[in-house]
Amino acid sequence: MSRPRQSSLTVCGLEHRILLALRATGQMASNQVYERFGSPSGALHRLELAGYITKPKPGRKGEQIRLTEAGRALVAADGPLARRRTEIVYCQL
Repeated sequence: MSRPRQSSLTVCGLEHRILLALRATGQMASNQVYERFGSPSGALHRLELAGYITKPKPGRKGEQIRLTEAGRALVAADGPLARRRTEIVYCQL
């Protein structure tokens, strides 16, 4: 069974997991994102291009990566990539 995609995001992929992590508070310090996800530069860039996050300029360690309204709508409790609709079925944790 293939995983569903939303606007080129793969369920349980790195971009999806980053959006879910940002959902709780709407933002996270950039160094925390790197610590939690290893090397998410490419994923963050793709999320920014899609309009789902805003991130600080390069070299601004510790500044906030923020979820945009579009990103929040995607992973909201009733959104198409909500945790309850995706991880239970597709993510084997």
